[in-house]
Formats: sequence, C-alpha cells, structure tokens
Amino acid sequence: MSRPLALAALLLATLAASATAQTAKLDTGQVSGIALNKQVLVYRGIPYASPPVGALRWQPPQPAAGWKGVRKANSFGTPCPQAPFPGTPAIKTSEDCLTLTVWRPAKPGRYPVLLWFFGGGFVGGDSSNPVNDGAALAKRGVIVVAANYRFGALGYMAHPALSAASRDHVSGNYGLLDQIAALKWVKANIAGFNGDPTQVTIGGQSSGGISVDMLMTSPSAAGLFARAIVQSAPITGLVPPLPSLEDAEAFGAAYTAARGANTLKELYALTPEQLITMSSGERALASPFRPTIDAHYLPNHPLRLFAAGGSAPVPLMIGSNAYESARITPMQPTSEEFEAWVERTYPQQTPMILDAYPHRDPVTIRAAWLAVKSDDMFSGTRRMARFHSRSGNPTFVYRFDREPPGPDQPRMRAFHGAELPYMFGNLDLGRAWTTADRTLSDRMMGYWVNFISAGDPNGPGLPPWTTYDLVEEREMTLDVEGGMIAIPHRARLAIFEAPVIR
Repeated sequence: MSRPLALAALLLATLAASATAQTAKLDTGQVSGIALNKQVLVYRGIPYASPPVGALRWQPPQPAAGWKGVRKANSFGTPCPQAPFPGTPAIKTSEDCLTLTVWRPAKPGRYPVLLWFFGGGFVGGDSSNPVNDGAALAKRGVIVVAANYRFGALGYMAHPALSAASRDHVSGNYGLLDQIAALKWVKANIAGFNGDPTQVTIGGQSSGGISVDMLMTSPSAAGLFARAIVQSAPITGLVPPLPSLEDAEAFGAAYTAARGANTLKELYALTPEQLITMSSGERALASPFRPTIDAHYLPNHPLRLFAAGGSAPVPLMIGSNAYESARITPMQPTSEEFEAWVERTYPQQTPMILDAYPHRDPVTIRAAWLAVKSDDMFSGTRRMARFHSRSGNPTFVYRFDREPPGPDQPRMRAFHGAELPYMFGNLDLGRAWTTADRTLSDRMMGYWVNFISAGDPNGPGLPPWTTYDLVEEREMTLDVEGGMIAIPHRARLAIFEAPVIR
C-alpha cells in the first residue's frame, strides 16, 4: 500500500474508532454524543421513559420506545411545564420532558456514577441548568447523569378520580416515580457509557435533595443505589408538611374544580398552562403541590422512617449552607415583622426562639432572621445524620460557609444553592471568582468524587473528614480555611428538634 493510501486508511480507522467511542448502546437503541474536549463526552436529551402526554399524564412513567439506527444526543431535552421564576424570562416547556443527560470520561474504563436531581421547590427547574453541568466532575473520573422529572400539579397532584383509576389506588408522586424510572434506566444502561451499575450515587439539592430523602425510604427504590448525597434539603422543614393521600386528594379536587374540571375526562382536557397557574388565593391557602404520604411509594414521612432505622443502608453525605434564607430575608426587617414571622412559622417554639435570638436593632434583627432559618435547616440535617449514623451507616456532615464574591455578597452571604458552582466545578458563571474560590472548588470536587467513588470523601491531599459521631458531633466546614469543628449552637438547634414534623 502506498504511503498516501496508508495514511488515509489510518485516518479513516482513527475517525471510525472515535465515532465508536462516542456511540453508546442502550436497551432502546444507540445514541451518539459530543466530545466537549479530549477528556469528556456528553449525551443530551436521551429519553428514559415515554412522554407523559395524553392518556399517560398522571400515570407512572412507561418505558421509552426504541429506535433504529444511531440517535444523535446533541440537544438538551425540553423542561417540564413550569411558570417562570420571578425575574426570569419564560422558557419553552413541554409535557414531553422525561429525558436525561450523561457526561462521561472519554477514556475507557469502568466509572462510578452520580445521578443528580436538580432543585426548584417542586415547581420548576431542569437538568440543563449550567450550574449543574457535570463536565468538570466527569473530567475527574465519574459519570454524571442529570434527569428531568415532573413537578407541580403534573408531578405531584393527587385526586380522588385519579386514585380510583389507579391500579394501586393512589395518585400523586409522579415526580418521585420519574426519579425511580431514571434510577432503573441508569442500572440498565450506564454500562453502555462505561459506567458501573453497582456504584450509583443519588444526589440532589433543595427539592432534589428532598427527593433523595424520599428515595432513601421508598420501597420502590430499594437496591437501586449504593450511596446518597443530600444538599440543603432536610425534609423536616417543609411548610406545609407532607400531606396524607386523603388531604392531597381533597386539595387536588378543589384545585381542579376551580378550573372547571371534576371528571377524569375534564382533568385530562386541562392545558399545562391552566395547571401551573395558581391564583393568589390558592397561594395563600397552600404551597404548590408536594410529595404525598401514600402508604405505597412513600409509606410514611421520611424522617419517621429515618428515626426507625428505615433509611437505605448506604453511606450518606449531608449538609446545608450557613445562610439558607438570605435570598428571601428582608434587608431591613423590623422587630415586629420578625416576631410575627416567628409566630406564623414556629407557633410551638415561638417563646424559645424569641428568647434565644436577640432582635433589638436592624442589624441583630436581620441576623436573627437569617440564623433562625439556617438553624432550622441544619437542625434537620443533624437529626437525619443522627438517625442514619445510629443505624450503623457511614455519615458525613458538612456546612458550607463560603460567601461567593460579587456586589450581592453582603445580602446573599452563603445562600441557598451557593455551594453548587463549587462542587460541580463551574466557576466560570458570572462572578469575579478568586484563587481562593477555585482552591475551595478543587477541594470540594475532590471530596464529592471520592464519596461517589467509594462512599468516603477522604483522599490524598484533602483535610481529613471524619464520620459523624453521636457524642462528638463534628462537621466539615467548607470554606477557604475549612476543617472539622464541633457543631456550634447546639442549644439553639435543639429548639427545632421538638417531636414535631412540620
């Protein structure tokens, strides 16, 4: 063979090998991805279930249909129907939204997996948010899968007519079932991306973290994952509380009746826009739809199941941020506003809270408001850690203290969600990040990758992170000068640990 022909043959062989490396075989067909760089491939918009449209609305997710040939996985799937968050533009949405994205190392191997569930208060969000981009973690040797799932009325509405038509005589929790379907998809297909189906970690932040709480106590998810990460989402602080099926059905019936729909036919005739728009009266009456304790997929409140030793026997990483409520806390609240808020939110603990948190002037009032909500959040984290550790499971507790740089820093502090760019390694998103921020991000990615890989965040070059101890009660502080410290303000935390589940 002449030299030019030999070079051409080598080039064709190299291109064919590259194309093969970017193609993954699934139980529904083949997909081709995109090389982001020499180290990471991404596959976007892969259907993991059939579109929940028409007769499949308010139904458990059904298997995705297969296809012939190689499907290009170049574009993110469309987000599920949602109203835009205040101050943000409307986005294109669709009920045909049960897709996921996979970021994987390009180098051959057998890699551990993180299945990530985004936050959004069970009313919004999607897996294409650049804050949750998984490329930087994939570059470090893990596969990241981010799944869209239903929420709001389409994901969590219970209704007597829907329960009556259900094989299991329950309704609601469709979003939870979507997440279980995504888990099953990962177990069945991740080997096609060089993933290890026996080394799957479920993780999430805010409502995505609450989803992890539920998956850790749902019989339908048992055995599908090996580790769990819960960020800023102890399920103790939900207001209103998780409803019973009976209460959720009553609310769903009133909600749809206000839209002129009472029968199954009328329910399915409602448009997504009618279902996601809430009146001011409905917002005052109750928060948007929540997961339901249905005695089937969610048999009891997850905290009760954690307390009874009923959480999945897997390693757990759990924590929250220093100022979880900074986004919604008034900059200059009055003492009267603070006291009224405490009485509304914590009626059983009002005297203790007002006594424990000084609120004499604008500075101490705002500090008290921030501290109360953050202590409430962390007290839930502490309780879940205590219960899970007491059952003999490795448990690692953290507190994120770093205040991201920017003009909003004095107001936002270490706010709800501030840790996400650091742990995902996405510090190229709109802030004047410093060398110290990048150092912290590098350390956090190290901890997260180690935990996803082995159920233990510790590794070479990282400050030691000890497991939670029921006596010593130590946590890892994630900041420039972070390290293990005794959990502070335990007397204040105890205020929120009365035997009540909100």
